Amino acid sequence: MIGDTFTSPLPNRTAMLVAAFDSQLKWAGAIRRELESKGFACRVIVPSDIRHSISPGQLADSGGGAVTYLPWTELVAASLQVDVVVLAIQGPHVRRFCHDLFDAVQLSDTVPPITITGWSASSGPSRPPGRAQATALHRRGHLPPDEVPS
Repeated sequence: MIGDTFTSPLPNRTAMLVAAFDSQLKWAGAIRRELESKGFACRVIVPSDIRHSISPGQLADSGGGAVTYLPWTELVAASLQVDVVVLAIQGPHVRRFCHDLFDAVQLSDTVPPITITGWSASSGPSRPPGRAQATALHRRGHLPPDEVPS
């Protein structure tokens, strides 16, 4: 129809947040809240076969949502089913995840998720994703241009 505006609802968007320790869960929680405010359905994953410790108190402080414990290989496989993966884990695990994800993408011939990293011991709980990560979300159509930080 000429002159009519057609608006379709946003597609269901999903995010997986990976954390192994309380401070990482806290950092991921700030990003989770931001993603949920943009319409993402989020789930928190703790890799069960690497060293981890999530306290009940920190879990309650992060919003009380449930966490899922998955072995590493299942975590990588699950990442192929979401739009965004937030890695709030230490550098060596980020490197391992990226290599494993690359291999899984090649084997499955799928599109990889947007991957957000950047957790460090100095990251604060309210520190949102940086401009580069938000720009990546925008380019994939997950954030409108007016929501990319300057």
